[in-house]
Amino acid sequence: MAAKAFEMKVLIGTCLLVDQMYNLLKENFAILHLSQQGSLPSLSLNLDVLPCPASSQYFTGRKGDLQKLSRMLAAPVVTLSGMNSDALLAFVHRFEHLARFTTIFLDASSVEALNMGLKAMVHNIKADDNTQKLHFLVLENADPSLELNKCLPLSLHTPILIASTNEAVSHFASAQAYKFKLLDSADQFSADNLYESIGRAFDSLQHVVTIVAKGGTGKTQLVYRFVSENPSRFTHVWFLDATSNATLTADFEKLGKAACVGESVEEVRDFLRRMHEDWLVVFDNADDPNVDLSNYIPECNHGSVIITSRLTEVNQMASPDFHIDFGDLEQSDAVDLLLKHAHVEFNNNNQQLASVIVNTLGCQALAVATAGAYIASTATCTLSEYLPLFEQKCKHLLKYKMKALDSYQKTVFSAFELSFEKLSPSAKMFIQICAFFHHTAIPVELFHRASAFTGDDLWPEEKKKAPAVEDLKQFLSYFPCNASWNEVIDELNSLSLIIYDTSAKTLSFHSVLQMCIQETIDDKEKICYTTGMLLARATSYSIKGADYEFQRMLITHVESIYKNNCFTFLIYKSLVRIGDNAGVLIATEGIAEEALEYCEHSFGKHHHNTLIAMANLAATYWQQGQLQKAEALDEEILKLRKKVFGELHPDTLEAMGNLAATYRQQGQLQKAEALEEETLKLRKKVLGELHPDTLSAMGNLAATYKQQGQLQKAEALAEETLKLQKKVLGELHPDTL
Repeated sequence: MAAKAFEMKVLIGTCLLVDQMYNLLKENFAILHLSQQGSLPSLSLNLDVLPCPASSQYFTGRKGDLQKLSRMLAAPVVTLSGMNSDALLAFVHRFEHLARFTTIFLDASSVEALNMGLKAMVHNIKADDNTQKLHFLVLENADPSLELNKCLPLSLHTPILIASTNEAVSHFASAQAYKFKLLDSADQFSADNLYESIGRAFDSLQHVVTIVAKGGTGKTQLVYRFVSENPSRFTHVWFLDATSNATLTADFEKLGKAACVGESVEEVRDFLRRMHEDWLVVFDNADDPNVDLSNYIPECNHGSVIITSRLTEVNQMASPDFHIDFGDLEQSDAVDLLLKHAHVEFNNNNQQLASVIVNTLGCQALAVATAGAYIASTATCTLSEYLPLFEQKCKHLLKYKMKALDSYQKTVFSAFELSFEKLSPSAKMFIQICAFFHHTAIPVELFHRASAFTGDDLWPEEKKKAPAVEDLKQFLSYFPCNASWNEVIDELNSLSLIIYDTSAKTLSFHSVLQMCIQETIDDKEKICYTTGMLLARATSYSIKGADYEFQRMLITHVESIYKNNCFTFLIYKSLVRIGDNAGVLIATEGIAEEALEYCEHSFGKHHHNTLIAMANLAATYWQQGQLQKAEALDEEILKLRKKVFGELHPDTLEAMGNLAATYRQQGQLQKAEALEEETLKLRKKVLGELHPDTLSAMGNLAATYKQQGQLQKAEALAEETLKLQKKVLGELHPDTL
């Protein structure tokens, strides 16, 4: 125990020492960076208008996104790898004499080596050094395992080149375009081209970063926090309301007045073009596709721009690799946010309760913050009571408005509604139908197959559900071809309402959005029936190899449809069929039993649909190995089919074959033999000797003979069966094989 305690102390001491060395490295880089600050220009105008609001006191997490944003809005970090160390060293030192920069070479083989080099550089900096040149850092012999992201001086004026013989250093590059290789085979011409390419990476450029995601994820709060954490990186920060052309024009007018350059958009753009300073302009909530931001962003090689939007098309305006894929909070961060807003103690019990809440809310920032605020402001609601209340009063809680100090005044529902109202009628109905499936991995093929359905949705006894059938027909009429489905998917994706998996061809949406979508539906029962019928239409009775894989994709959606409790005979039949084909037998048994009860109540015991439901349940029992239950039900089915259809009806013959198979499976071979011989005799009489069902009956009887040890009979019948199958079905048919 003493030895383990000593090892732990050594480990902790080592970690602290490493952290201290990285902190020292960061301080030395900062001193080096400050030495060039005097060279930056400053403007005498008072341009303190349109300021960026303060970050929320509840802000939590997003460290990775903040780091990405910080690296994007900084001079580039370029990496160069090459196998030949001598050639790499010689190439890197070509950057020693640059017109715009003072090049500083540092050994980055270890933290200690970097610190030693920086100390020497800092010591040699003269207090009266007024050089106008900016620093260009070259980190040689870089070790990819170093945590350089902790300490590199990310500023707009200190480009960095990291060189190593280890290609893994490429992960330090601030963008994909900044990763370079020096090939061993490079001749002088290739080396010169590489040198020019790296040099162009250090040219002054305007940085445009886009942050695109659905409403309520915290895009704007991320910008607030970034600006507050980097108060000296930009000479000016202007925060513009980009919700419409009118709001943008008004904000440009304010900036123009302050700058005394005129109040038109073009005059302000020209002012920014001429203003060679490190300004940052934030275009917030650029959610209107009719607003063309290219009319507002100045065309120049300086300045920085951040755009927040729900529109995926906005990413086209980003500099290469400068868009941030903004998602929901990590669970731990969502828990912290909830507990902060709820003003409750951070103990294990509360964290566990909070975990359940944030998982239900999909870790969406606005939904989590709203839940916490509601708990804090409602005396009768605790962490343990929130979810039961949420299930009862979902719409009320989705529309609850936080009384916060920040400027965001939207509720969870209103944040979604802004996007929903922009959708076409077909897209609205599409997403409303999707809201009754499971919210992940909805296959687009489901809709293609449903469109091809040519059967009947309802029996006459189910007329009260007819409006749903008409709605489904109307919905499908919006999509005359497969390309029409792609158009509506693109429309939803453009507003960040869904996530489309291009390889699997499935779409998903956030669990909170699912709740919001359902709240837009006036007649939920009708849409629920419509969704179930669409699923039923997409799953035909006859099934081939590829159909099994498709139906396995539907299991989670079957569970969602089943929970909705909206059924017709067609829906029930499809749920049982999908469960059987996908091998989910335990769940299928319950559905099959309910389906039989539904049919007996809706159609009566002797109805064709009821007999089908009985057969489906018997088949489920059989597949589960519950052979006694299957036998009892198969015997009842045969009795009823003889009574309803007569002894020679194909359905009666099918029931005889099923019962015989159950007998054989239980080892009741004499019963099986007798019934199969009768089945074969009747199928020959009714269907003919060459009918596939007759051939199937011959194969079953041959199998029973074999199990009984009647091998000569089995051989003779099997040979005859094979001969006829080759003749009728062909030699390559699966049944023949």
